[in-house]
Amino acid sequence: MSSAGNDSVLEARERAIRDQVTAERRLALGAVPEEEDQSAFAFQMKVAINSYWDKIQNERLEQCRAEHAQQADEDARVREAQQQAERVRREEEERQFAAVQTAAKMKELLGTTSPSTSIDKDKGKKVTEMAEGRMISASVNMSRPGESILKKIEQGEYSIPLWHLTREGTDHAQRARERGKSKVAIKDGEFAMEEDTSAKLTGEELSEAAWIGASNALIHWAQQLGRPKAEVEGLSILHETLTAHALYPHFPRAFHTWHRVHRQTWCTSHLGSPDGKRDDLRLIRMDWWNELRLNDEVRQWTEAANKKVDETIQASLLQRMGPRKRSTPDDETAGGSSSGPSSSHRTSFRAAGASPPRCLICGVREPRHPFATCNATTRVDNRQQIIQRTSEGRITFKDDNTEPCTSYNTGRCNFKVCKRVHRCTNCGTRGHGDASCPQL
Repeated sequence: MSSAGNDSVLEARERAIRDQVTAERRLALGAVPEEEDQSAFAFQMKVAINSYWDKIQNERLEQCRAEHAQQADEDARVREAQQQAERVRREEEERQFAAVQTAAKMKELLGTTSPSTSIDKDKGKKVTEMAEGRMISASVNMSRPGESILKKIEQGEYSIPLWHLTREGTDHAQRARERGKSKVAIKDGEFAMEEDTSAKLTGEELSEAAWIGASNALIHWAQQLGRPKAEVEGLSILHETLTAHALYPHFPRAFHTWHRVHRQTWCTSHLGSPDGKRDDLRLIRMDWWNELRLNDEVRQWTEAANKKVDETIQASLLQRMGPRKRSTPDDETAGGSSSGPSSSHRTSFRAAGASPPRCLICGVREPRHPFATCNATTRVDNRQQIIQRTSEGRITFKDDNTEPCTSYNTGRCNFKVCKRVHRCTNCGTRGHGDASCPQL
């Protein structure tokens, strides 16, 4: 972010703090009775109130500036990370040498035969023979994807979203086949069925376990559908090289992006080649890693910063909405004087008490509840849970994987253009947040 952008953000935060303190100061001053001939006690109360809120405002502004300076330092650290790319390049040269050795091993592992077919002379139909003594190669979790996806793999179009090869994707395809959710189209004078090939999640949004299973499924189906041995080897080398990398546990999303870009680039590599052939799928561009790693570092830092903002908002709401004490008639008449104003006009400096905010994940209202890390799978009120916390710590809707606006659901969002979804985390509808949901 530029220096001007940082200054504008800081100014906006300071302005919000001043507005908040002004509102709370006005509320406190409203408790002081307004009289034509103000007593010395009322004047002293106003002076004390103004002094107190001046101090609170200065403390909040100093804290805001300190946090802003810390964030600027973190931005500088991310920008400097690009200068360390040369060290990583040497590591990748060694990894490339290891990939060549992995290729030799995969050639031995993939030397299996495909099922053969014969012609039944009596009926004129193809009969698939059985290879005696050969066990089924697919795992128990290997499900059949949609026919359109299999057709693309059979044609060597490996740029398909890996979501279609996950358990969720294959179950979706199976339900579509059972319910007949396919479009009928006419091609070359014949009726053909067209399936929905849109993916609910990108490869980078899949969990690590789901992505690894889908990548292995792509290798399996490419081999089963009779793709050239060199292409199957290329998919295997790509999978083994990326997942065996020493930095894979730290940057899994960057490696998943690398896997997707490699497949997509390979599928269109024949368009610009003089001989009209595709490049060798087994050869991996190791120099891509520097930029992919930097992009993932920026993404991780951004998510951490957003998480920190959410935690700050939750803590601020807890502090502002915690239990507060109202004055009583006994407190008003403790001095023995009955000539003062009515006790109903003399309240504490703060508003009446309010309960803590509701946890967007489980619905708990507890001051010490871990709002920022709660990953419960059920709600305490036995309602349907439509919010989840991903393995990366993000809060998302289960149906479309979008991120809800925490400020909107716990109070009010002050951003004119908010990048998150303004949608209720309790009932899932738009137009109101969790704090004002009519179903609660």
